[in-house]
Amino acid sequence: MEYSFEVIILFAQMYRIGALSNCLTFPIVVKLYATTNAVREREHVHYMVAKRGFKLNMFVGTMFIHLYFARGKVDVGDVLKVFDEMCAKNVCD
Repeated sequence: MEYSFEVIILFAQMYRIGALSNCLTFPIVVKLYATTNAVREREHVHYMVAKRGFKLNMFVGTMFIHLYFARGKVDVGDVLKVFDEMCAKNVCD
């Protein structure tokens, strides 16, 4: 994606000023982080998702599953944990 770095910067700026992310913001950011090596930042986004109560959201959960597979080394335990925590399970990308 051509503007992925700019989106990640914007997301960080939104976080710093206290703008609240939602179930539409997180999937985009998670999908973009899947294309980076920013492990600490990805973990922080995962923490933010859990803290704000969106880890049960099917779209957010699906993007985290995508993230785990995109890392190259898939920890099936991580993927199953995300999948099991989703309220509704569906196919989306």
